[in-house]
Amino acid sequence: MSNADAMRSWVCREGKVEAIANGLASAESWSPVEKRMPVFNVIDATPGLGEETIEDVIEMNDDFNEGIEADADETEIHQGDNRNVGSELRGGKSRKDAEDLAFKLLATRAYTAVAMTKKLQGKRFPPAIVEAVVNDFKSRGYINDGLYAETYSRSRWSSSCWGPRRIKQELFKKGVSKIDAEKAVKSVFEECDSSFEQESRLGMSKVALDHLFSQASKQWLRSQGVPIDTRKSRIVRWLQYRGFSWGVISIILRKLESQASLEKK
Repeated sequence: MSNADAMRSWVCREGKVEAIANGLASAESWSPVEKRMPVFNVIDATPGLGEETIEDVIEMNDDFNEGIEADADETEIHQGDNRNVGSELRGGKSRKDAEDLAFKLLATRAYTAVAMTKKLQGKRFPPAIVEAVVNDFKSRGYINDGLYAETYSRSRWSSSCWGPRRIKQELFKKGVSKIDAEKAVKSVFEECDSSFEQESRLGMSKVALDHLFSQASKQWLRSQGVPIDTRKSRIVRWLQYRGFSWGVISIILRKLESQASLEKK
């Protein structure tokens, strides 16, 4: 994590959530019933604050929201199933009950095999039933770890500019196998320009590098007027936080410095 993490703290008082980061102060009511993260109105109280710090706070809020929304989906599903609680306790939980729940969960979002297994196990379904349902759904294509991994990778790359390393780490947490994760990341970052000589070494195609340079340039321009070493350290932290290797970081940094030199002329 970047140094911004060391300067950020979350304070909760009397139903209020306050975020303080490098002089940033924001507060918003958070209703436990709504089960979602509030949209903060960020007030810049510190002149010269790097904008990448604000973006990192927003991005971590997005990651937090993803987990909250998943839990809220499950809560909403089972609030509507309370009428069946008595019969389930008396008659036990059948495979059909497990299938019905799995379908309802998949209607809200995609699940990996591991994530679905954990959900069903958490509802006290017998292990044999859980295994049978998950295997059946995998064979019918309702649960597809490979497709999930590729979709997730493309989403994080396009929306948050995450790199291969961070995407794979998150996929592993979700129960995706190493093979599926690496295949998904390769399809996103290496699918074009297979003849690009640096691709095999960096794990990124020319198209992907150009896109990353475009996004890094926006961050670079936001630090105009500050010492060059400070600008470089901010870009390095920005890229490291998103999971790019030092080889990729070095290339982006050289291109940015070269661009800055041309602009001075």
